[in-house]
Amino acid sequence: MKKVPDSDTQPTGIQLLRNSHRYIVIFIGIPADILVRDTVQMTIWRKVFNKMLYRIRAHHGMCFSFFQGKGYSGDFIENMQAMKETLSRNPEVVLLCETDDVCSRCPNNHFGQCAGSSPETPGKAESYDRQVLALCGLREGTKIRWEDFADAVQTHILSPGKRREICGDCEWDSLCR
Repeated sequence: MKKVPDSDTQPTGIQLLRNSHRYIVIFIGIPADILVRDTVQMTIWRKVFNKMLYRIRAHHGMCFSFFQGKGYSGDFIENMQAMKETLSRNPEVVLLCETDDVCSRCPNNHFGQCAGSSPETPGKAESYDRQVLALCGLREGTKIRWEDFADAVQTHILSPGKRREICGDCEWDSLCR
């Protein structure tokens, strides 16, 4: 077991130890085990300590505009609805080109990697992310309020009709027309 280095996101007086995929949190001398999956480690950490910085894949900025309660699985849909409600409160998000808090309950998420791309199109979701960031004039790792990002997606992609250029080959394309 190794101690995770202190950081600005770790509250004072908290000791965080990591052993494989299990975190041990020592808080006021009381240990609490938190079992985490690779892709939800930070989600659980934020929930425990109320740190509200959500990880969002850039192309999900488009997906939320068209979400109709359909998805890969019931678990995924439930998470997507919960994330949509959370984002409606305009939290700060960090924009990514990798699996995020939405992907945490996706059946195509295999150990933090999107397996939804076919062998003919590896990295398809990452390509969508990079195109969204480029059109919005943003970079991976940008921290931004959700509504500011959603406005940028609307202004630079959705209103000018560029969505299909980015993700017209997505299996959910018919829901976004």
